[in-house]
Amino acid sequence: MPTAQELRQVYEGGDYYTTQPPTPRRGLAGRLQDGVLQAFWGYPGARSGLQKALLRLLLWPLRTRFMPLPFPGAGPVLDIGCGNGQRLLELQHYGVTALYGVEPTVAAAEQARLHTRADIRACLLEDAGLPREHFRLVILNQVLEHVPSPPQTLRQIHDLLVPGGWFYLTVPNFGSWEAALAGAHWDGLQVPAHLHHFTREPLLRALREAGFEIERVCTDSVADVTRNTWKALRRDRVGGVAGRLARWPLRAVQALTVLADRCGRGQMLRVVARRPEPHAHPA
Repeated sequence: MPTAQELRQVYEGGDYYTTQPPTPRRGLAGRLQDGVLQAFWGYPGARSGLQKALLRLLLWPLRTRFMPLPFPGAGPVLDIGCGNGQRLLELQHYGVTALYGVEPTVAAAEQARLHTRADIRACLLEDAGLPREHFRLVILNQVLEHVPSPPQTLRQIHDLLVPGGWFYLTVPNFGSWEAALAGAHWDGLQVPAHLHHFTREPLLRALREAGFEIERVCTDSVADVTRNTWKALRRDRVGGVAGRLARWPLRAVQALTVLADRCGRGQMLRVVARRPEPHAHPA
């Protein structure tokens, strides 16, 4: 395990991506995100019923790509490990007003404060002083692999949610085809920043043990991760199947990730879970 000082050097470095300003989604990516969230997940938008029906037909393959859970309304929403506030900025764009972020990296927390209207706590989750049973949605995006005790963090999140509240979790998928092929060259390892690595079933078991009900599980892949893995394989002249794939054009390798996602073996695990509602007792 890395020391606390070693981790600070990783996260506080000016080149770590969360210390850069957040960027609103624009162009085609922004329009696709708007279309998916409005057509499938109830996000606000001035589209007619016919337009939404057409969007659902056209965008069906992307329906789980952008936080696949119902629009949280005004909130409150908590993003743990919010980094530079990218996801908070996007939720703010859609009209969510009660936004909170926890981010222990000082430089990243400052970016989130500068670019969003969220209440940002520059500390660890256990030091944030957040109220129990308060949040309608808690986000843990690419963070669980960084924490010392994943089970403890999951229990804390369960207690922060209102009964029936939503939990959105993503982690690198150590059970992905890309991880299996690339081994130590897989960009999802990110040693020493990632303290833990997850496959599907142990992660779901940990969530259930923390008291969550699983609503949805899927995988997808990120082009930058494939690109970095491909470059590492080419640089080190790796042999075997991975080495042969590294000699393919990058676009061809990235095309294989689509098949991996369809088979549930993509780079990233996305999980939507809920804190259960208390069972009603008959009068």
